[in-house]
Amino acid sequence: MIITIGSIKNSPGATTLAVALAASAPGDEPVLLVDADPAGGDIGIRFGIKSVPGIATLTAAIRRNNDPKTIWTHTQQISDSLYILPGLPGIEQATVIEEMLPTVLNAICCLQATVIVDAGRLLPSFANGALLNLSPLLIACRPVAEELIHLRAILSTAKKLNFSFNNNIDNNLTGNQEDTSCNQTTSPGIGVVMIGKRPYSSNAISKVVEQKILGYLPWDPKAANILSGQEPMSEALPRSSYIKETFKLWQQISSLSSYAQISGQHSHSSRCANLPLAPSALVSQSHNNIGEL
Repeated sequence: MIITIGSIKNSPGATTLAVALAASAPGDEPVLLVDADPAGGDIGIRFGIKSVPGIATLTAAIRRNNDPKTIWTHTQQISDSLYILPGLPGIEQATVIEEMLPTVLNAICCLQATVIVDAGRLLPSFANGALLNLSPLLIACRPVAEELIHLRAILSTAKKLNFSFNNNIDNNLTGNQEDTSCNQTTSPGIGVVMIGKRPYSSNAISKVVEQKILGYLPWDPKAANILSGQEPMSEALPRSSYIKETFKLWQQISSLSSYAQISGQHSHSSRCANLPLAPSALVSQSHNNIGEL
């Protein structure tokens, strides 16, 4: 299974969503969290790990050998079932990542793992569908007017390129009580995830962006601070509303396409309990590792 997460603009919480999905992933497979944000990765900093080995070393190695097994040698294992492929330390190498990301994702698709790719802000390369051709895409967006307008524009572009959308959603999970007799999506597809306070209903947003909402994650500063490494890990995280709704989101993700089928059962609390996020004191140490590249 492979899922790509992107954002429209600003900081709607896409990276926090990626970490939360890794923490709540169902099934028995290992989880690989890939930081492919061309603007520079944050996931490694959150876990207090170095940027190498990581996506920078992988993109160089995969030019010579695209064997999927090569990927694991560039990851960093941080718990029994969670592996990180750290991102770039800055934007200087963004062009390399943008060019090589389809090749990297193509190799990752062959792994026996649950793979979550944080692609950062959707770049102009989105128009050529590189991400969508290889993996279902979750677009993280806040329910505010300016982001919804940009979201509608991106969705319109994708529709013109004949990419599929998830309009076959169990509305009991999103709070919608409306007709679900929409077309079945094909693989891969696009899902929209709203993050934050709810000034508008899911139905109202769906009408504006002409797309049903895959999930709606709550405003939960405590959980967000833990997942971003700003607060120490707490037993409250698995019980938080954010993680509980993220676990429900996994049920919706499986409806996106055959690329995202859940195998096996896994309690959403077990991975959370062993999530080794770094306390904020380690952030400066992580930044010092940048110079090693």
